[in-house]
Formats: sequence, structure tokens, C-alpha cells
Amino acid sequence: MGSSPSIENLQAKDDEFRKYLKTLEEDLGGKAADATSRLQADISEFYKANEYDDAKIIVSGRNADFMHQKEFSLDNLKKVIDGISAAVFSGAAPPKGATPNDEAVRAAGEALGDAVGAMSNLEIYIAGKVFDVLSNTVLSFGTGTQTAYTSHTKTESLGFGLQMFASVSASSYQSHSFFTNEYITQYLYLYDIRFSIKPAQAETEMGLVQAYESLMTDFEAELKGLGRRLGTSKPKGLDVAGFKTEAKNLQEVIDDYHAKIGQLKSAARAVQVKDTLNRALASS
Repeated sequence: MGSSPSIENLQAKDDEFRKYLKTLEEDLGGKAADATSRLQADISEFYKANEYDDAKIIVSGRNADFMHQKEFSLDNLKKVIDGISAAVFSGAAPPKGATPNDEAVRAAGEALGDAVGAMSNLEIYIAGKVFDVLSNTVLSFGTGTQTAYTSHTKTESLGFGLQMFASVSASSYQSHSFFTNEYITQYLYLYDIRFSIKPAQAETEMGLVQAYESLMTDFEAELKGLGRRLGTSKPKGLDVAGFKTEAKNLQEVIDDYHAKIGQLKSAARAVQVKDTLNRALASS
């Protein structure tokens, strides 16, 4: 996963710093062992309770991200989510830590068929929803100078038979040698997105345009809420920069959704016009 600029610079030129980050990664990985087990338990319980025995993994992975306290940003998270989404639906190279299942993606495309059009139409939709869930989790931890170890697991329906299981863990470390006693915060993201035909059959009736519009409404409400919080006072325990980054990324997602809705409606309208012309020619 991405790192803050100063961390990236040190990684590029300092062997000792790379070793230091490796020890931090191992430390958080050990702390997050329980979160990993809990995530797997959540997956097993969900599919057992719902009797979705046909579920297949679309993509799963594990990514670590380091952020210097002075350079907190959610841009790194959005870039990796976009990269994972592109790898799953467009065949791009996946970021380190992500494992797409091409066979499962093809099976989902065949099962969903004309209900959503090409599977690539889901790319922006799913990336936006995943970013929303994970970024809210990160912001809930706080982005101040120090974060005690904390973790949170999340189960979220993405619609169309897709279910996301995610766990975010975070811990901060005071760097005596590299940042003059300032803090580095490490985030560990675990995720597993699966597809099941059984819920998809019911959910696709809603249609992709309606799904985009529904989620976009939620994003716009969230964007307004962020604006109100920024306009009154500095949120306790959170850097204003974190909220501004969240707001910027949400606006980008909303703009993408507007564009995609227009494309989907135009495509649907073109099909309607063609069908009308065909019927007219057939009856003449």
C-alpha cells in the first residue's frame, strides 16, 4: 500500500529505515492476529446463517500502510482500492497484497448478465462503496499524534450478490531516530469480497442505475455532514486534514457516479429507441 511522501523517501534510500518499518509491520501483524481470526469467523457465520453455499471469493488481500503524523491522508487508501478494483474488473495488475479470482469474476458476470451490463460497470460503484466503509473506519480511530492499538471488523453488502468482509487495525509508533520523536501510524487492512448467485437474483432487480443513485445520495449526505463538522470546530481527536481528504475523495466518487449514471441511462435509452424502431419496421 502507499506511504506518506517522507516515509517513501526514507524507504528509497535508507536500509535501516526499511528494517525499522519491517519490525513495525511484524508487530502490528502479531497484534492483529485476533482480528484476522475474527474476520474468518464472521465470514463462516454469515454464509452458514444465510445458506449461501455457492459463494466464491472475488478478491482477497492484506495491505499495510504507514503514515507520518504530519502527512495524514486517505489518498493512499483510495489509490489502492481503485487499483484492486481495476485488477478485479479490468484485468490490470493487482497491487501487492491483493489476489483477484478471475474465474469467480467471470462466473459473476455470467450470472448477473444483462441486469448490470458489463462487469466493468460495477468497478466505480464497488470501489466507491469500499472506500466509504474503510475510510470511515480509519477516521473513527482518530488521526492525532498517537493511536493506541485498535481494530474493527466490518461486514457490508455491496449489492448484486457481492459481500465485503473487512478488518482494519491501527497502531502508532514513536520514531526516535527518523522523525525526531514524532509518530508513525501503521494501518493493516484485511479484506475478502465474495459473490453468491442466490442474493444476486433478488438484488439485481433493483438495477445498477438505482444502486448508483441510492449510494450517491448517501455519499452526498455524508459530504454535507463533513462540511458541517469542519465549519463549526475542529473535530476532537481528528486532524482537519483527514476530514478534508475524505471530503475531496467523496466528491470525486460522487462526480464519477454522476458520469456513470449518465452513461448507463444513455445506453438504456439507445436500446429502447432501437427496439421501438424494430417494432415499427416489423409492423409496416
